[in-house]
Amino acid sequence: MYDLPANLPVVLAVSIFLSVIFLLVRRPRWISATRATSYVLVDGSNVLYWPNDTPDLMSVRNVVDQLRKAGAIPIVWFDANAGYLLAGRYRGARAFARSLGLP
Repeated sequence: MYDLPANLPVVLAVSIFLSVIFLLVRRPRWISATRATSYVLVDGSNVLYWPNDTPDLMSVRNVVDQLRKAGAIPIVWFDANAGYLLAGRYRGARAFARSLGLP
């Protein structure tokens, strides 16, 4: 029967460590080719008032469009009062998303 060398765990640990370092230093092309995505959080309740201090959903839509043109992914957040300001009733996330062309 063949006996394994006593230093085998050390040799394995060093080889794994060096392999990881090699992969971090010399990343494959598919890792470096992936494009970083920028997410931008938009306070929709604040942007509603930008044009003339009256709530207008078009101002939020304009900001969303500009962010998309810049290659960012906008995430718009409204407080619960925004629907009452715009439609006189509560509007949920889906209704705002549809109005802004967002998923």
